Amino acid sequence: MVIIGNSAAAIDGPSRALAEALELYRAPEGSAEALGEYARLLRRSRGWAGLISSSMAEAQEAPMGQSLTLLEAIENERLEVVDVGSGGGLMGIPIAVARPGWTVTLLERSGRKCAFLAEAIGLLDLENTTVLRGDAAAFAGMEFDLAMSRASGGIVDMSRVVMPLLSRSGRYVALRGDAAREEAEQARDRLAVLGARLVGVREAGVTLEPELRRTSLVVIEKL
Repeated sequence: MVIIGNSAAAIDGPSRALAEALELYRAPEGSAEALGEYARLLRRSRGWAGLISSSMAEAQEAPMGQSLTLLEAIENERLEVVDVGSGGGLMGIPIAVARPGWTVTLLERSGRKCAFLAEAIGLLDLENTTVLRGDAAAFAGMEFDLAMSRASGGIVDMSRVVMPLLSRSGRYVALRGDAAREEAEQARDRLAVLGARLVGVREAGVTLEPELRRTSLVVIEKL
């Protein structure tokens, strides 16, 4: 399928939701086409690198659109950003495409996944994006403005990993599911022990297609 610009009218099915998200968050022209190329690369490479589950293999558009909802919580035009545990890049790459003014680092421990991410960056000509291979602890002190992750591990456990990567007042945005608000409130006191505070929880993508509405953004700030 050839997609011109970000027009939702040019896309059917799940891809319509992704195009609507790109329009809502003011992604540059050509973003939908770029993410279409990325989705095809994911399908071709899934088995080799263990990138995504079989259930997600034919429907990457929904998780990519969910990742874009992070842009509801962050309005800065230029940021140093790290995608922690990037995997196949379903969060970091859509963000890098939608925000070319941001500098995006994809942090991943798997060598094969890093090789895939490097291939995707080259395919899409993402000059704002780099890959770091290793555990997050190895890169403590890099002082990113923003860290992000999809739902993986508890909020406190992920914050313990992420906080050393952030500058003071840097923020961590986690994409979570339906229980995000309760989980975040229960984590509030333990976050304080880590030198962080819960900024808030917001439902994301409420004006988008149904498959993108099951996302909550948990925003945590480093003190």
